[in-house]
Amino acid sequence: MKEKITKEEAEKIMSLKGEVRGMTLKTDESFVIKYFGKDALQKVEKRLEELGYPLNYKEVAPMDYYPLGMRALSLIAIKETLELSDEKMREMGRAAPRASLLIRFFMKYFISIEKTFKKAGDMWDKHWTVGKLESVDVREKERRVVLHLSGIDLHPEFCNYFTGYLSSVGKLATQKETHVEETKCTFKGDDLHEFILTW
Repeated sequence: MKEKITKEEAEKIMSLKGEVRGMTLKTDESFVIKYFGKDALQKVEKRLEELGYPLNYKEVAPMDYYPLGMRALSLIAIKETLELSDEKMREMGRAAPRASLLIRFFMKYFISIEKTFKKAGDMWDKHWTVGKLESVDVREKERRVVLHLSGIDLHPEFCNYFTGYLSSVGKLATQKETHVEETKCTFKGDDLHEFILTW
């Protein structure tokens, strides 16, 4: 298990500019309660309080904006407190689109694979005030999509989570199991995040 983050590291994360909809935090809450119970969620909340950034998930308003760093701290506190593996964090990401009313509404109106991924940036903009998500290569016949996420360096744990998230969106769009690989990452020296989806 990786060493737990310090208050100083949490402060640095919370200094990141930008905001994110509360819906992203509500999906964390749903996942923890469903798979680990309310007591586990209380432990996560206690950990966030220890870091100096208390959060009561129950009081989070889905459409309100919250500090960008809270998105990362929520994931980090969940992983640390519940001792989750990288695969379990990807599973958490896969569960998020199914818990999001906005995503389900979005998918209902963009049935074609090309339209779904071409509109990925619009969906990102509805949740985040920073960063840009764009599809740079959509090849439906070859069953391959390349997405770029730029202008945001949240935390490596988010990369892991977002990989799972995209695989679930891919499955909703294609009706097939979708494999996602992050082939570029700002935390590995690249200038953006690149995700390749195949099914």
